[in-house]
Amino acid sequence: MKKRRQRVYLLVASLIGFLMAPAANAGFYTGQHLKQWSDAQERANAGRGDIADGMHTGKWQGYIAGVHDSYDGIIFCTPGTARLGQISEVVRRYLIANPAKWNQAGSVLTIQALQDAFPCKR
Repeated sequence: MKKRRQRVYLLVASLIGFLMAPAANAGFYTGQHLKQWSDAQERANAGRGDIADGMHTGKWQGYIAGVHDSYDGIIFCTPGTARLGQISEVVRRYLIANPAKWNQAGSVLTIQALQDAFPCKR
């Protein structure tokens, strides 16, 4: 029963975080923030997350979706079959591979990761 309650709390916190994320200004967050949020998602996915991790997971997903939807087809071109989880994983792997860039704007890092993975073929 305790595990189920914890999962419900994580789900609710994730949804609240996701709904709050679009109100955020992309210039306020750095790669360090994104790394923290993606780590929170990893803990939540592994069943080790808490309510704060649920909130950070929502921020992570909302942020990545917002940047993606703003620039897809303009700066990078993701395939129509790509899902948010796959796109988020591309950004997460880019962050892990480039810790020296974590001080840069989160939007810049997200765009760079997606450009590298999904360049537009013109």
